[in-house]
This record gives sequence, C-alpha cells and structure tokens, in this order.
Amino acid sequence: MARLREKWLLAVNTLLVVGVFVAAFICNYVIYAPKIPVSGQQIVRTDTPLRNYDVRYPAFHIGPIDESLRSYAWQLTDAFLKEPGDRNNPHAKLTVNYALLHDGQQTASVRFAVTEQPAGKSPVTSYKMMTFDLRSQKQLALSDLFKNQTDASRFIGMLLHDYFQHDSRQRFTPGELAELLQLRLGDVRSFTLGETSVTLSLDPHHLAQPEHMTTVSIKKSRLSPILKDEYARDDQNAAGVTAATSAYTITKMPRHEALIDPKRKMLALTFDDGPGAYTSQLLAALRKHHAHATFFMIGRQVPGYANVVRQAVADGNDVGDHTWDHPDLTRLSVKAMRSQLQRTQKAIEKATGGYIPSLFRPPYEALDTKVQKYIKSLNLETVLWNVDTNDWLDRDSNIIYNRIMSQAGDGRVILMHDIYATSVDAAARAIPQLEKRGYQLVTISQLQEYR
Repeated sequence: MARLREKWLLAVNTLLVVGVFVAAFICNYVIYAPKIPVSGQQIVRTDTPLRNYDVRYPAFHIGPIDESLRSYAWQLTDAFLKEPGDRNNPHAKLTVNYALLHDGQQTASVRFAVTEQPAGKSPVTSYKMMTFDLRSQKQLALSDLFKNQTDASRFIGMLLHDYFQHDSRQRFTPGELAELLQLRLGDVRSFTLGETSVTLSLDPHHLAQPEHMTTVSIKKSRLSPILKDEYARDDQNAAGVTAATSAYTITKMPRHEALIDPKRKMLALTFDDGPGAYTSQLLAALRKHHAHATFFMIGRQVPGYANVVRQAVADGNDVGDHTWDHPDLTRLSVKAMRSQLQRTQKAIEKATGGYIPSLFRPPYEALDTKVQKYIKSLNLETVLWNVDTNDWLDRDSNIIYNRIMSQAGDGRVILMHDIYATSVDAAARAIPQLEKRGYQLVTISQLQEYR
C-alpha cells in the first residue's frame, strides 16, 4: 500500500512539473505573440438600421495593450454616438481602420485612420499614432524613449536645425531656424518607433502653433547618444507590417552650423590628445555658454570615453583625427600611417554612431610631402594653429588663461589640450570672458566658412 502511495505521489509530482513547463511555455508565447499579430478585430455597432459604425483595431494578445486599443476604439464610437443630428441619416458614419507600422520583439507602433461623417457634413479623416513596449506591456510617450528629456530636446532640435538649414526643399527664415534650436518634446505631435528609425510628426516652421504637419524619420543610430539602450537597437519587423514613408529622412549627421554673424569677431578653441577625464567638464562649460570647439582625438582613447565623444558631436562640436597613439608620421611607412589614421576614423565612427571626421591635426606639427599626400588621399583637411598656449609645459591655469586672453584675435585658432585639468579650468574661465569681448566661439569648419 505504501509503495502504491509513493508511485501515486510520483505521478502527481511529475504531472505538476510538466504542467508548470507547459504553463510557462504558454505564457511566453502569449507575451511574445506580437511577432505574429492578429490581423485585427472588427466591431460593427449599429444604433439604427441606417447608421453604421465600422471600427477595427489590432489584437496583440497582451492584456494591458489590447485593453488600451479596445478602449480607444470604443471611446471614438461613444463620442460619435453623441454627435447631434438626424440619427436616421444614412450618410452619418464613423470608420476606424489601422495599419501596423512596426511589430518587433521590443515595440509595436499602430497608426489609426479615423474618418468621421456627421449627418449632413463632409467626411473628415484624422490620424492617431500609438506605440507600445511589448515587454513592459505599456503605451509609450515620446519622453519614455530617452535617457534625459532635456538632452533629448536639445539634441533633436539641433539635428532638425542642421538638417533643414541645408535642405533645399524647405525655406526657413533665421527666426524659424533659431526656434528649432529651442524645440521641446511637447512640440512633437506624434511619433512612431520603427524597426530602424524614430519618426516624428511636427511642423518645423511653427512648433508652438502648427499649421502644416510633416514627418521626419531619424535613424536610431543617429540618436544613439540620447535613446535608452532598449530602444536604440534595431528591432526586426514581423510579417504583415505596412511600410511607412516619411517626407524627410535623416540617415547621417548633417553638417552643424550654428547661427553665426559673419560681421562679428570669431575664434576657434581647439583641444588635442583627448578624450580624457576632463573632457566632459569642458563640454559642460561650452554648452553653458552656447559655445563650440574642435577636438582632435587620439584613437586609442576613444573607446574608453565613447559617451564623451558622442556628447561632443551631439553638442555641435567638430571632432578630428589626431592619429591612434600620437607618433611622428614623417618617420612612419605608408602602411603604418594608414593604420594610425584609419583605426582612429573607425573608432570615432563607432563611438558616435556614424560621425566620420573630416579634419586632421598632425602630432608635433610634423608634416612632409609623403604625409601630406596621404592625408589628401583620405579626403582629410590638415588643421594647424596660430596661437599655442604651451599648456603642456606650464601646468598653471592662470598662465594659460592669460595667454588665451592676451593672444585672442578675430579668426585665430588656439591650441590647448583637454587632458590637463589646468587647461580645462583655464578654458572654462576664458569662454565667458571671450564672449564678453564680442567673440563667437566656433568650430574649425565654421571658421573656415566665414574667414
């Protein structure tokens, strides 16, 4: 009898274990069912035999998400039922349809098309975008995509400013371009998170009071400095997704150009041998005063400060190639030069998500015909300087500060190093004082354009 009881208990335990695994499998399937979404549910609600309400929405088999979609659909229907007018008019109609713009492992985006035709009026169609995090099972706001809302507003505003400033299809006044630099996330009316891009719907000419909405898609890789990690990765679409199109697509970082007055004085602060432990402090000082600089970076240091490099580019600064480990290029073979420069180019491109330097500064100012020819073959522009602070020699912030201020002049290029705390301190002190003297602190690219 005892042996029979043991066998019975063993059989029950085995069934329980199997049941747990089956339940886990089913739950896992339900959670990730969006990979194969239901094509949609249709509700036809008829208040009278003559007035129809045709409403469709997708079903993802994820409770909270399905409830959000269902609630939105019925809210539209209930609101339409309350519209005044002849309820027996056969032309009164509400049609709600949808398209899946993205359906991946992490997120899904749905676009609703809502066509309303109250009795005796012409039909009007509007659109609604909804984006969901399938794993956390919640609807996303645009701000949910970013690490920091303030940084995201500034980055996207600058990106749109730079893109539209050079896009021949749009004509912007200086005031409208300046307004783009002040963009807030609330100025974006809707968004979708796709397989490889984020698409924003806004009026770039009139952010606060939109008149003509348009769509701008931005590659996720261009937004890598500000996107949260879970939304920065490409998220492969499942089958049955409608290919979305945008009026404008940003696939690479546009050339940055701040609002510069060519009639005013300007100079370029340049920093060699970084990035380093003090570079982020310097970037903060530049941001505070809406100033820009140029950084000539050592390739081997870039991977360890990838976030700093991304921030430098995001802030609108120039980043240039200063070789992999600071050798005298005139003493190297062409093969060794190639390694020094191309490894640095690739490191910066990887750290920034696509920024490719176009400027080069030779270590020790060492140039000869061989080096110059090779630099030119890479389409790099060699940049030297006309003010040397000798900050590597005199590690005294007061001395360095005085040299900056005494040698500042319109069109000058000032050499410093952001790997020294004393140099960064001197620069942080000099930046607001130079601006008080009427200088615009610009990048090398900007200086070359205007001087």
